[in-house]
Amino acid sequence: LRIRYQPDLNGMDMFIEKGEENTRYLVIKTDNEDQEFLRYCIMRYYKKCTEKIAEKSLDYYTRKLDLSFNSFRVTGQNERTGKPRFPYIGFASKNIDINNQVTIWGSCSRKRNLKFDWKLSMLPREVIEYIVVHELTHLKILNHSKGFWKEVESAMPAYAECARWLSNHGREYEIF
Repeated sequence: LRIRYQPDLNGMDMFIEKGEENTRYLVIKTDNEDQEFLRYCIMRYYKKCTEKIAEKSLDYYTRKLDLSFNSFRVTGQNERTGKPRFPYIGFASKNIDINNQVTIWGSCSRKRNLKFDWKLSMLPREVIEYIVVHELTHLKILNHSKGFWKEVESAMPAYAECARWLSNHGREYEIF
């Protein structure tokens, strides 16, 4: 995905445009050329993508691991998007947030709140699923013991390959 800024005095709009040879552009039309504002627009776009992708993976793996959570929201924006509750029996998370994690892709706090980085949607699908499984497993086991990795493997047998890929390529996605 490439970014294209187009000055426009008639307000603000963001959309995806296809170019030659299947190149896709995130077009940001606005009269505001401030770099921080444009970064905000890019982050907002990716947060929405991450929300859609993460919701599907969270739904699938929450059921597979017999877990539940209270709410799903995107933070760090003007609006908060509450998603439906998933009434599964088992361990529960209080909230799942998508925000700017800076140095990590996901986390699980002692209070069982899950957080995912907004850049998640840039990663390959199976790596996203690995990160989701990893953090969901922390709702059951809050450490990286052998039992933790066994639980991860039960939900996602190919997790080690995804973890290796993330270790080798994750830093390539630090865009700002």
